[in-house]
Amino acid sequence: MTERQDRSAICRTKLDEWRGIVVELRARGTELDGEDRQELDEAVSRLERHIDDGEARLSELDNTDDGAWESAKEHWEAAWNMVEEAFEKDSAAYTSSDD
Repeated sequence: MTERQDRSAICRTKLDEWRGIVVELRARGTELDGEDRQELDEAVSRLERHIDDGEARLSELDNTDDGAWESAKEHWEAAWNMVEEAFEKDSAAYTSSDD
């Protein structure tokens, strides 16, 4: 497996993890009312946008051939890291490290 393929697999796993978090938050939201529900719904929407961005980065990665990977790697890593940091920041208030 190439480095690019390894990174692709890692990103797919991370996106699956994020989707799981969104599912859990949606379930939690059914127990909330009013402003709390609205805040959670807005947070879920932001998280879903981050997942969409992550899927776009993954598509870029998967569509980059191995020969072009070395020149595209730095840009791709920066873009992926921005998505990952944004998801973690926006999910932090709703998740805990012991979940």
